[in-house]
Amino acid sequence: MSAPSPWTLPAWDLHPLQEVSELAASTDLPFDAIRLEILHRLQRCLGAERTIFFVAGPNGPFADPVGINVEPVWVQRFQTHFVHEDPFIKKAMASGPSVARREDFLEESRFFRTSFYNDFWRPQGIYHKLGICLASRGRFFGGIGLMRSRREPAFADQEVRVARLLAPILTLAVERHWLLGRLGEAPGEGRGTRLGELYALSPREVEVARAVIEGRTNLQISRLLGISQFTVKKHLQNIFEKMQVRSRSALTSRAFTPPTPA
Repeated sequence: MSAPSPWTLPAWDLHPLQEVSELAASTDLPFDAIRLEILHRLQRCLGAERTIFFVAGPNGPFADPVGINVEPVWVQRFQTHFVHEDPFIKKAMASGPSVARREDFLEESRFFRTSFYNDFWRPQGIYHKLGICLASRGRFFGGIGLMRSRREPAFADQEVRVARLLAPILTLAVERHWLLGRLGEAPGEGRGTRLGELYALSPREVEVARAVIEGRTNLQISRLLGISQFTVKKHLQNIFEKMQVRSRSALTSRAFTPPTPA
């Protein structure tokens, strides 16, 4: 019987999960700072020696990385060359969103003969990886890689289950960031105007609509903007009418596909 992984998260210890979930839902910090804090929490609760967090952007599906214990030169080499050889990306593109370990789908003897392993992983001392693909509605939003060296055990089944629990929460955070960026806004960076221009919303209505997209409740919006919940409801009625929607989820969905100019 093999010894349990020293990285295994006890079944009763949900605190790291709660921390990551709260960070993913946060809109009070710039998104890069949120991603870095998420990586620190994942590094501790899942025992990764190296971590990296890519998001899709105008410069490609693996742009704007933040990482821990990952040298910039290797990030650049990945983006310019090895991204096309990464078996985790090939798996995600072929089978959809996934959380997977190297051991789950790669035959060792074959993988260890590849250029990706010998020219990219091996020089960095990477042997094990847990990959989290962040995708929703048929759109790829980014990915997280958690890596260990050969001297450490492979990621345990329980750690994979934890990652699968967190994947939808992390995807939602990246999706929201992508949406606000598409609208000309970004969390923690001032108020944008594109949403107001598209639907003739007032500055206050833009603030309320953005807060809805960020997932805030009416009570949270009232506290954030210093207005009553009744006023929030009135603004929402006006926003729904101007955007021709009937619900908060429809508002968010409409924001994904702004009207095409005639």
